[in-house]
Amino acid sequence: MGDGVGRWRAGAEGSGPLCKSGSPTRRAAPAGWRLGVAGWSRPAAGEDGLGSLPPGRIANPPTDLPPTPHPPPRAKRAMTDCDCLILGGGAVGLACASVLAARGIDVQVVDPRPAAGGVMQSERVDGYLLERGPNSTLNTSLRVERWLAELGTTAARCFGPAAAARRYILRAGGLCALPTSAAAFLRTPAWSFRGKLRLMAEPLIPRRRATTEECLADFVRRRLGQEGLDYALDPFVSGVYAGDPARIAIDAAFPMMVGFERDHGSLVIGMIRTARARRADPDRPANRALYAFQEGMQQPMHVAAARLGERLHLGQRAERVVAEGARLRVEGEGFTLTARRVVCATPAYVAAELLAPLSAEAARWLREIEHNPVAQVYLGYRRAQVGHPLDGFGALFPSKEGKLTLGSLWSSTLFPGRAPAGHCLLTNFAGGARHPEIRDLAPATIQERVVEELTPLLDLRGAPAFAQVQVLPRAIPHYTLGHTARIQAIERALSAYPTLHLTGNYLLGISVSDCWKRGLLLGDRLAG
Repeated sequence: MGDGVGRWRAGAEGSGPLCKSGSPTRRAAPAGWRLGVAGWSRPAAGEDGLGSLPPGRIANPPTDLPPTPHPPPRAKRAMTDCDCLILGGGAVGLACASVLAARGIDVQVVDPRPAAGGVMQSERVDGYLLERGPNSTLNTSLRVERWLAELGTTAARCFGPAAAARRYILRAGGLCALPTSAAAFLRTPAWSFRGKLRLMAEPLIPRRRATTEECLADFVRRRLGQEGLDYALDPFVSGVYAGDPARIAIDAAFPMMVGFERDHGSLVIGMIRTARARRADPDRPANRALYAFQEGMQQPMHVAAARLGERLHLGQRAERVVAEGARLRVEGEGFTLTARRVVCATPAYVAAELLAPLSAEAARWLREIEHNPVAQVYLGYRRAQVGHPLDGFGALFPSKEGKLTLGSLWSSTLFPGRAPAGHCLLTNFAGGARHPEIRDLAPATIQERVVEELTPLLDLRGAPAFAQVQVLPRAIPHYTLGHTARIQAIERALSAYPTLHLTGNYLLGISVSDCWKRGLLLGDRLAG
C-alpha cells in the first residue's frame, strides 16, 4: 500500500441501493476523483497529512462524472506576503485562521489537499455518508460552541440518541453490554466475579511513590487489575489511539488519570470530585453530549474555508521554512512567502521536513513521534440482513480476543442520514499498533477478515449491499513512552524562533473538540 490511501469497492459497477432521494445509484468515481460535500475533486497529496501520497484506488471505475450539486471552486488569488501564514488547513489550522481573519489580521492558509478540513473529509456514496476521519466529537467547550455559532453551523449539529450511551465489548466470542449503573455492573459478564472485586478495590490501592515514567498498561494493572486492563482500558485505548497500552505514556495520553491518583489517591474518588468541580467550570457547556453534523464532520470546515475565501490556498504544498531576518520564509511548489508569524499545523512527520532547515534537532525529535495505521471498513447492509439490534454506539474488541478488528461503530444508529432508508451503516476499524501489517494487506483481504469477524457477532446474513475500505498508513499519533520529553526537546530546539508556533494533534490531545479549541485559543493569543 506504500504511504497512500487504498480503497476498494465491492460489487459491480452501478450496483447497490437507491440514494435517499430515490434517484438511481451513483456509480463509483473514476480513479483519482471523489465526491465530497464540496463536490467533485481530484485527491492529490496529503490524504493522511501533508506528505506526498498517491491517489486512492477504486475498483471498476466508470468514465463519466455525475454533475456536482455544488458550485465550482473559486479562482485562486495570487499568494502574497502576510502577517501570519498557517501551514495546514485541518481542524486546528482553520480554527486558528478563522479567529485571525475575524479580528482583521492579515492571515493566509496553505494546504496541498484539494479540499479543506485535513483528515476531516465527509463523502456521500450510494446514499451512505462516509467519514474519512473522525465520526463525531463531544460537546466539551463553550469556546468551540461560540465558534460553531459564529459559523452558523450550530443548527446543523445532530446529537447522538440515548442509545449512544450503550457500548458493547467482545468477550469469550460474544458481545456484552458495558454497565451504565451499579446494578448492571454486578450483573454484567464483561468481568468475572474476581475481576469485579478487584475493580471495586481500586480506592484502597496506595499511591505510586516512584517518579519515573510509567506506561498505561502498568498503571491500569496496578490500580484496576489485569481484567481491568484487558477488558476496560485496552479496548478503550484501541478505540481512541489504535494504540498499545504497554507502549503508551500515561502522563502524555491520560494526564487526568495521573492527577486523580496524585491528588486524590484514587481514580474513582478523583472522578467523583472532578465531576463536581466540572459542573462549576465556566467553559463547560450545559450539554456534553456526543454530536456530529448533518452533512458530516467536514461541514463546519467547509463553512470556515468559505469565510476565508481567497486567503485559503488549497493545492499548494509548502516544502521548507527558513529564517529571513525578523521574518520567516516559506518555500513551496511554485511559491515563496514571508510572514511575521508562522503557524505549523501539520502532522508531526510533515512538520519534521518543513522545519529541518531551522533545526535539525527539532526535525529529529518530530520524526520520532509514531503514527499508527488504521483501516476503515465501511459496510452497508439492508436492515433485515442484520440480526443484532444495533442498539448502541458500537462494539470494542480487546486485543486479548485476537481479532484484526479494533471496533465497530454503528453510524446509522448514532446519527440520521448515514444510510439509505431501510439500510444501516457499520464503520469498522482494523489494524492499529497491534496489527501494523494492515499497511500491506490488500483492501479486499481486510474487508473479508472484518466481515468474517463481525458476522457471528452481529448475525450478518449475506453479502453487504455496500462495502469500501480505506487504509490510512499514518492515521493517529501514538503517545509512546518518552512523548513528553520529546515535545519538550522540540520546544527547546525551536526556542530561537518565537514567531513560529507548532500545533497539532500530536501535542496535547487528538479529539476534534480538543483540536478546534487549541486552534481557537492560539488564534485568540496571536490576535492579542
